[in-house]
Amino acid sequence: MTTPHERDGALAAVERIVNRGSGDVVAETLALLRRLYADVELGADGSIVAAGATEDDAPFLRRVAVLISAHLP
Repeated sequence: MTTPHERDGALAAVERIVNRGSGDVVAETLALLRRLYADVELGADGSIVAAGATEDDAPFLRRVAVLISAHLP
């Protein structure tokens, strides 16, 4: 489980990654999320699956998925 503060900071970091638009946005985002969750994977539908995530984390993970969706292969 993450705290609201951790999620807010991570969301700001993801927004910076996306806005930079250089490099591999998806890989950088997943690496960032792995600092918060034991294991993070990208689902076939573009969703983000994070081991240890709770109901409180779900809106955050959905928002991150939307932010990086334009950068999916």
